[in-house]
Amino acid sequence: MIQFAYPFILIALAALPMIWLLLRAVPPTPVQRTFAAVTLLLGLKDKDQVSERTPWWLLLMRMIALGAIILGLAKPELRYGENGFTQDRMLIVLDGGFAHEKFAQGHREQIETLLSSAETDQKLIAVLDIAYPDALDWQTAAFHQERLANWTPKPWVPNFEESFDSVASISSSYDTVWFSDGLEYGNQRLALLDVLQDRGNVEIRAPSGDIGVLQSVSRDGDELIAQVSFSNAPSGVPNVVFRGLTPSGARAEFARLPVSLDTLTAAVSLPAELSARLTDVVLEGEHHSGAIVHVSDYLARPRVGLFSIDPSEEVAELLQPLHYLRTALRQNAEIVEQSLDDILLSKPAAIFVTDVSRLPNEADLVNWVTNGGTLVQFAGPTTALNTVDLGASELMPVRLRQGGRQLGGAMTWETPKQLAPFSRQSPFFGLEIPDDIVVNAQVLAEPDADLSSRVIAELSDGTPLVTRMAMGDGQVVFFHITANADWSNLALSELFIDMSKRLVSRALALDSTEIPDDMTWKSVKLIDHVGALVDPEIPILVSSEQLMSSGISAEVPGGMYTSDDFTIARNIGAGVGDIRPMKWPA
Repeated sequence: MIQFAYPFILIALAALPMIWLLLRAVPPTPVQRTFAAVTLLLGLKDKDQVSERTPWWLLLMRMIALGAIILGLAKPELRYGENGFTQDRMLIVLDGGFAHEKFAQGHREQIETLLSSAETDQKLIAVLDIAYPDALDWQTAAFHQERLANWTPKPWVPNFEESFDSVASISSSYDTVWFSDGLEYGNQRLALLDVLQDRGNVEIRAPSGDIGVLQSVSRDGDELIAQVSFSNAPSGVPNVVFRGLTPSGARAEFARLPVSLDTLTAAVSLPAELSARLTDVVLEGEHHSGAIVHVSDYLARPRVGLFSIDPSEEVAELLQPLHYLRTALRQNAEIVEQSLDDILLSKPAAIFVTDVSRLPNEADLVNWVTNGGTLVQFAGPTTALNTVDLGASELMPVRLRQGGRQLGGAMTWETPKQLAPFSRQSPFFGLEIPDDIVVNAQVLAEPDADLSSRVIAELSDGTPLVTRMAMGDGQVVFFHITANADWSNLALSELFIDMSKRLVSRALALDSTEIPDDMTWKSVKLIDHVGALVDPEIPILVSSEQLMSSGISAEVPGGMYTSDDFTIARNIGAGVGDIRPMKWPA
C-alpha cells in the first residue's frame, strides 16, 4: 500500500484543471482594419505557421509532469504487508543470531523504511533482538532509528526462552513485523509466534536464500576433515578454504577444496609445516560467524624428534627404548628419527631422548629449548650410573642422586608404588590414573628449595616421578623412569599416550575428554558477527563445566580460551548441529 508523508501537498492536484484552462487560453481576436498597402502582400505565404491553440498532447504531457512533481513533494512511501496493521504500537522482532548476518543488510534497509512509516503514523515502536533479548521499551520511531543504525547480529543462536518471557510479560496489543534468518529452531520459534499472534497481526519477513554452516574440523591421521551442513541443497558446489600464516606472518590460503555433497565433507592432507601454521577454515560464500572454524594447536600435526644413543636395533622391538614413544606419538605427530643434528635442522616442536649420560650438541639444544622447544628425557641404567654428569647439565630440571631406587624384589623391603593424583599445576592434571600402573625402579632427585615447584608427577609416597623446568620460551622435562616397560608398566598404558600428547601440544580440542573439570578459562579472543577474532573488551572467565556443557551464548561466546598451558577454540558451528529451513504456518 502506498501512503504519503506529506498528504496535504496533494491538494495542489485539484488546481490542475484550472492550470489546463489557463494554458488553453488565447488572447482575444484582434480588430480588423483595411489598409490599402497590404494588397501588395496578397498571395504571399509564411513558411512558419503558429498554432492558434497549444496542441492537446503537449498540454497533457505538461499536466502529467506537474502532477508527478506534486506527488513527489508529498513523499510517497510503499508500505507492503501492513494492510492488516491497526494498532498504534508495532514490535520489530529480529532473530539476531549468527545466521542473520547473511541477510542483515537487506533487513536493515527494510527496517529503515518501516521506521519511517511508523514515524509518519506516530506509532510507538519496540525492538526485540531474540539473540540478545531485553524488556520491551516502547519509544518513538526516531529513537529506534538511532539505535538500529549500527545493529549487527550476534555470533550465537537466538535465545527464544528469554525472548518468550519478555513478550509474555506484556499483555497490551500491538502488531509485529518479524525479520527472520529462515532457520528452524525447534518448537521454540512457534511458541513465540503464538504469543505474538495473540497480541495482534504478525508479518513474517524471511529470506529466500539458504544457509551453510561449517560444523567442525577434525583430524583423522594425516587428513583434516571439514564437516558442513546446509539448510537447503546448495545450488552449486561450495568450497572449503584452509588458511594460515606464512613464516613471515602474512595470511595465506593453504588449500581450497569442493564440498562433497554426498558426505557434506571436505578433506585435505597438509604438510606438517602448513598444518602447524593453520589458523582457520572457512566455508566459502557464507558471510557469518557460523561459516568459519578457528583452530588451536589440537589440529596441528607437530614434528617430534626421537633420539637414543643406542637404538638397540638387535633387541626385540618391545624392549627397544623408543618403541613405546613411537606408538604413543605416531597418531598425533610427524616422527623424525635421525641424528640429533638432523633432528634440530627439521625444526621439531619436541624432542624425546631416552637414557643418555650427557647429551651431545648441548649448546644447540639449549638454544633450541630457549626459543620454544620441549625436551623430554627418560631415565635408565645409563642415567642411574652417570648422575654426576647429568647434574652438571643445563638441560636437567633437577639434581639426581647416584644410583637409583629399586621397588619390589628379593633385595628390597619396598613394594612397587602407584602414581599419586596429578596436582592442579601439572600439565597432566585431569588425566585418570589406572590403579594397575606401578613403578618398580626409578632415579631419585636430590632435595632442594626448587624441587617441589618442579614436580609435575609423583608417586604415592611423594617421590618425584616427572620433573619440569622452564627455560626461556621452552621447557625441559625429565621422567625418572625408563621409556619402556623395564622400570614401570606406565609405557604400556593409555595414560602414557595422553601424557606424551600433553607434552607435545599444549592445546586441547573442545570435544576432548581430557579437559580437566577443575579449571578456570579466560577468553583471549572472541568471535564477532562475521567470524573474525577480536580482543574482548573485558575478558570472560568460565569454568571447565561451563565451557564444556554450555552452548555458544552471550554468557559463553565463541572464541579462544586459555587456562595455564592449554588453549581451546570455541566455534559457533560446533553447537549448531544440523540446520533446517523454517516452515512457517499458513
